[in-house]
Amino acid sequence: MRVAFWNIHKMTRCVPAPAFVAQTLLSAEADVICLTEYVTDPALVQALAAGYHVAESRTVTGNQVLLAVRRTFAPDGIRIVAADELPDSCNLLHITFDREDGRPLDVLGIRMLSPMRGEVRVPPLRRALDALDGSFLCMGDFNIHAYRMSHWFPKIRRGRMADSRAFSYVFTGKETHRITGTGTIDHLLLSDDMDAVVSCDWGYTALDPRYPGTPPLPVGTDWRIPVGLPDHALMTAEITDVT
Repeated sequence: MRVAFWNIHKMTRCVPAPAFVAQTLLSAEADVICLTEYVTDPALVQALAAGYHVAESRTVTGNQVLLAVRRTFAPDGIRIVAADELPDSCNLLHITFDREDGRPLDVLGIRMLSPMRGEVRVPPLRRALDALDGSFLCMGDFNIHAYRMSHWFPKIRRGRMADSRAFSYVFTGKETHRITGTGTIDHLLLSDDMDAVVSCDWGYTALDPRYPGTPPLPVGTDWRIPVGLPDHALMTAEITDVT
């Protein structure tokens, strides 16, 4: 199984995603796609709908989650379990379906609300995951540094990075928009019957001249990315069964 998850940086604004977003997603050839910092986008949905079942979350704070499942991977369709935000926790979309081999799978797409307050934000999501009985994936923008994930999700398997030097986000000064460093705040959690190797791809930045270059870029570089242009890496994961 291959999944792709991507924060596409709409920031609650109803702006159309650039054409390269759909093109990049389709070229990833993922069985499951998750988009965060998403706002309803008919053109993007149409581009995915030919090959995917598509579902969108509802929202209070403005950001939505989109999940798309390849039609051949879920031949009987998908069912929405939950599509509303977990209050004071995260944007959430939870779907379930039977894979082509008949095995059920729950998929949760999330974006943790900001500013990050783990002691408040994490418990509702933990309870939702603890209530699951069977195989699951939970992916998206957790707004949690990689080194803190084991603290907040101590007993849940996490996808392993293919490259220990990889990162999913470029940190900038709030006023200056100049790069201060990099890190990983986008993650994949999964049930113990699966393992995952996760990769980060910044190659899409070559597809639009408004990007100042492809990260990593020197500290101090201006990283003033317009709303609607993704500012996180495209994350993909190869998932295998654990025997």
